Amino acid sequence: MDFSCFGYHPYLESRLTIQEKWVLDYALVAYTLECLTEAEREEAMESVRQRICVLDNEWHKSSTDMITSYNRLLSEFQPFAHAATVAIEGGDWLPEIKTYMPFDPSANNYLTMMYR
Repeated sequence: MDFSCFGYHPYLESRLTIQEKWVLDYALVAYTLECLTEAEREEAMESVRQRICVLDNEWHKSSTDMITSYNRLLSEFQPFAHAATVAIEGGDWLPEIKTYMPFDPSANNYLTMMYR
């Protein structure tokens, strides 16, 4: 999805050393719950997962640039993962201060170590 018209662009020059919340996270969760099917939500999350899996195959100027790319993808993943959780368990549409991981950290030690 392209949300650049709202001032979000995943390839800005700024560095992200942590996951970032975005002002439209609530709206994205609402859109995801109201307009996307379960399959479409899963497809959006899987798209981010796939881009994370190949992230280390791309050339990065520095480890900071690689971590920034990872954190941008992790930030993109959060509204979809929160919406998927709300669809199953109910709850507030406003994302919590929780990080949803696109992979199981206990099952994938490589990715866990790579992006810390």
